[in-house]
Amino acid sequence: IVNFDWERVLFRAQSFVGMMNYDGLVIAEPKYQDMSVVVPDQVYSFKSNDQWGLMNKDGKELTRPQFESFSVETYGGKEIIKTKNAQERTALLNKRGKPIMQAYYQDVMPANLSGFYNQIENGGLGIISAKGIMYVRPEYDKVDAYIEVDTFFVARRNNRFTIFGTNGDVIYDGLNIIVDIQDSTLIFVENNQLKKTTIRNNQIMQNSKPIKVNFEEIGRVFDSLIMVKNKKGWTYANKKTFKPITTKTFDYLTPFAKGYALAVEKKKLNIIDTNFNVVFNVIDKDLAPNELEQMANLIFEAYKNGKSYQYIRKDNKYGILRLKAIKEIKIKKI
Repeated sequence: IVNFDWERVLFRAQSFVGMMNYDGLVIAEPKYQDMSVVVPDQVYSFKSNDQWGLMNKDGKELTRPQFESFSVETYGGKEIIKTKNAQERTALLNKRGKPIMQAYYQDVMPANLSGFYNQIENGGLGIISAKGIMYVRPEYDKVDAYIEVDTFFVARRNNRFTIFGTNGDVIYDGLNIIVDIQDSTLIFVENNQLKKTTIRNNQIMQNSKPIKVNFEEIGRVFDSLIMVKNKKGWTYANKKTFKPITTKTFDYLTPFAKGYALAVEKKKLNIIDTNFNVVFNVIDKDLAPNELEQMANLIFEAYKNGKSYQYIRKDNKYGILRLKAIKEIKIKKI
C-alpha cells in the first residue's frame, strides 16, 4: 500500500503503482512510477518519465505528466492546486486539471478580489488579472484591488503606500496610511487625523475633509465593518459612518469569517458569534497578551481559509483545535 483515502487505495505491484477501490477493483492499472493523493477522494497525482500529472478518482488522466510537484492551498474556503515546472515557476490548476493561472512567476495566489491574483517574485507581491495582465510589479509587501467607478490597486511597502490605476499610472505615493476606498472615496490618515477625499478620473481631489471620530487606533477593514480601538478597547464599527455597532469592547479582535471571530479578554482567548457572545473558550490562562493575539490571528486565518485544524500552544504543550463542527446525527427510532 502506497497511500489511501476514503475512496481509493494506491498500491504497488511489481515495482509499478496503480489505484483501486476498497472492493479490490483496479481503477488505474499499475503502470506508474509513483502516485499520491492530492485532494482526498477527488484528485490524485501520477508519476511517469520522472514527471507528475493529475488523475481523477475514476482513473482518467487530467493532465500530461509535465510537472515537478503538486500542493493544495485553500483561499477563501476554496481549494486550488499549485504546481511547479522545471523552471520553478508556479501555475494554478482547478480540480479538473485546467489552468487557472499559467506558470509565469515564482509563486501566485488569489488576491483580495475575484479575477485578480498576487504574483510573487523574490518575496515581493504585485497584482495581475486572470488573463495575466500586470497592473503592479511584484515589489511590495501587500497589494489589494478596489473596484469602484474606476479600478484602483493599493500597494504597501514598509510604511509607504502607493495607489495605481489600471494603466500603471501612480495616483498617490506617500506615507499616509490608506484605510479604505469606498464609492470612489479615499479614506486615509494624515498627521494622525482620519480624512476622506474623492478619486475622480484617476486623480485625488485636494479638498480632503477630516472625519470626526472618538477612537485612538484603526484596525483591519472587512466586509462593511472596520475594527477600531477606543479608550475601553477594540470593537467593530460601520466602515462608512465609523459608528460602533456594539457597546462591547475587547482587548484584541480579529475580523469575522463565516459568522465567527476571535476575541481576547484579559487572559482568555474566546470565539465569539455575530451577536458578540462567547461560544467557545480556546485558552483561559498562562499566555502573554502578545501570544494570545498571535494565536487569535493564526486560528482566524486557518478558519477563514477553510482548514480543518490548527495547532495551538498552552504553556510548553501543543494541541490541535478542530475548526469544523462535528455533525450530530440523530437516529429516529421506528
